[in-house]
Amino acid sequence: VCVAITSGASTLAGATLVSSSPVAQYVVGGSTFGIATFKLSTASAGTVANVRELRFQTNGNDAIESITVGGVTAPVISGGTTTVSGLNIAISSTGTDVPVTVKFSGFQNSTTGGSLQTSISSVYVTLGHIEATSGSGSVITNVTPVNSSTMKLVASKPVVTVSAGNTDTLVLGAENKVGEFTVSADANGKISVATTSLSLSAVGVTGVEFTSPRVADGNTTISSGTVTGSSTMSVVFSPAYEISAGQSKTFSVYAVVAGTPQASMTPYVTSRLTSGASFEWKDVIGGNTA
Repeated sequence: VCVAITSGASTLAGATLVSSSPVAQYVVGGSTFGIATFKLSTASAGTVANVRELRFQTNGNDAIESITVGGVTAPVISGGTTTVSGLNIAISSTGTDVPVTVKFSGFQNSTTGGSLQTSISSVYVTLGHIEATSGSGSVITNVTPVNSSTMKLVASKPVVTVSAGNTDTLVLGAENKVGEFTVSADANGKISVATTSLSLSAVGVTGVEFTSPRVADGNTTISSGTVTGSSTMSVVFSPAYEISAGQSKTFSVYAVVAGTPQASMTPYVTSRLTSGASFEWKDVIGGNTA
């Protein structure tokens, strides 16, 4: 008795961007960065395939120099398709996570050096072609495009930290330090700080008012810094306050605090930088882009 035995033919499912893939962010030029992790899989349960080639499009003129997948690196073809071939990635219907790493172009006058002069606001890769061999050895493809997250390529970027707030006892009716934050420039190049906003609240005080605010380096007033507002203070630096590559600057905000102390409580102020677009910095080497 002859029994016919059949096996599922492999086809490729469309790639997906996994949830742990890097989110949109600022990336410094000249760095090597894991821009995305794509899940590759076959379309039917129980089938397997071997991925041998991936093709990418890049967005962002001359922003990416090369793409690396599975230990294979291919130079980016500006305005064209970059093919990473010679791969040997086993996949099945359960899927395999495949990291994609890129080498970003560098900037003139930066530590890493390069040819770029202006930051690039929209940089991403599109996986547009998957080529594999099925379990039977036939060539199979999928051309459903999927994008990485969008990155912003800059010559440098800041790191901002905020102190927990002034926990010293307030002297009501006098000037007090009411907030403090530190901005550090990436080692690749200098940045400048243009504006920020500080939200204040007082504990142990009723009817609190913050007046005569100023921003200082230590206790020395920064002449280019203007502070306005009360419980929310806007800090504007004109011109923007430059911070050299790899350096940090701590900004202290002072104000006269008035109000009525509450019984049996030690009055103090807490502060935080407000969220959103209130913090504006400039990529000095990257064309002074805000």
